[in-house]
Amino acid sequence: MMAVAKYIRDEIKGMKGEDGVTPLFEILDDGDKGCLPVVAAMLNPDLHLPFDDVDLQYALVQGHWYVSGYAMAFEHPTQKTQLALFHDQVSSKTMFRIVVKSNLTIRLAEHLVETFHGAIKYLFEHGEGYSHFPHKQVSLKRSNSVC
Repeated sequence: MMAVAKYIRDEIKGMKGEDGVTPLFEILDDGDKGCLPVVAAMLNPDLHLPFDDVDLQYALVQGHWYVSGYAMAFEHPTQKTQLALFHDQVSSKTMFRIVVKSNLTIRLAEHLVETFHGAIKYLFEHGEGYSHFPHKQVSLKRSNSVC
């Protein structure tokens, strides 16, 4: 499982932004030094992309992969205020993680990486227009609720 996680991490690390130089992703996990087969990353904030990691999650679903995208914030249960989830990241950022289980073979990991390439291409093609997709409207409506 660690070898498959390393493969996915290395492939994601190698992906570049539209300029072909700047890394597309920032790796957040401890890499091969960690003891868990998990890849945690975020789209490189230096690229100022018109989409985020939750958008990436939705694009990956089109290839039948579910990669969890998260906001780096949570709602305080009694004060109902948004708080940063991590002390070293602002709450407006997003991230994603891939948990590598024993049934995720290297062949499936290769397909996941191919799907990442396709999803990124799709997001770049849609750019700012992606913010008008239905899931964005739903999440905007939810942000005003107390539940």
